[in-house]
Amino acid sequence: IKAMKSAIAIFGPPSRLIADQGRCFASKEFKEFCAKHQIDLHLIATGASRANGQVERTMSVLTNMLTVTELGERTWQEALGDVQLAMNCTINRITKSSPLELMIGKIIKPIAMITPSDEIVQSEIDREAARQQASQNMIKSAAYSKTRFDRTKAEVKLHSIGDLGRDS
Repeated sequence: IKAMKSAIAIFGPPSRLIADQGRCFASKEFKEFCAKHQIDLHLIATGASRANGQVERTMSVLTNMLTVTELGERTWQEALGDVQLAMNCTINRITKSSPLELMIGKIIKPIAMITPSDEIVQSEIDREAARQQASQNMIKSAAYSKTRFDRTKAEVKLHSIGDLGRDS
């Protein structure tokens, strides 16, 4: 709840929260907190991580990045802010924008990535246009993924009452 309060203070409450059946999410206190803030809490089935694929993917990337930082001289706690900034500034293959561009309408570059040859350019973007383009890109990608998935599935044959069938 403490982490949710911090996020709400910055971004406002989300309209929906998808979480696993962990004790912290399934507790009466957390459910009441969500109801108070008008957050639609959707608990997914245990072991059905595919139902929360976006989070699973993000956590996989985050875990890998933090593991790499632990190989260096910093702890994961020390590196977390830099890793978060890197993830939020990385352009997504599907949306063609970074999460920060879509959220705040600015192109952000981590300090470590700025070189002396970089020109100072206007970093403002048309956020609404970027969001619309990202949405179209996601719809197109989802349709492509569905087509690819469906190619491997058997064709469904519809039957009517009276059709003859065969027991296997």
